[in-house]
Amino acid sequence: MLLIIDEYYELKLMDKEIEKKLLQILMIGRAAGLRCIISSCRPVADVLSSSVKALMVDRICFKVADHVNSEVVLDMPGAEKLPNIKGRCLWLSGAKLTEIQVMNYG
Repeated sequence: MLLIIDEYYELKLMDKEIEKKLLQILMIGRAAGLRCIISSCRPVADVLSSSVKALMVDRICFKVADHVNSEVVLDMPGAEKLPNIKGRCLWLSGAKLTEIQVMNYG
């Protein structure tokens, strides 16, 4: 099962209870093998809480403006230093951080 949420920030603006609902889905879904992809153009702490991140098995972060934004997504700096190559990102799986290249359309 796969849950994809595009522009999580906008969804949070529309529904203040969305994080509570998402946490419930992630907790139940984790036991059932649910994978979740959440995207946001605003990687700031008030958008992506530590509770949601704790339930995410893997995280991917493309280049961000500064180390603060990188720490919001990955809990560590590094994404701000990525080269300006489309599709280049950091993948955090457990405690292992890997720089990868993903397909890029456009």
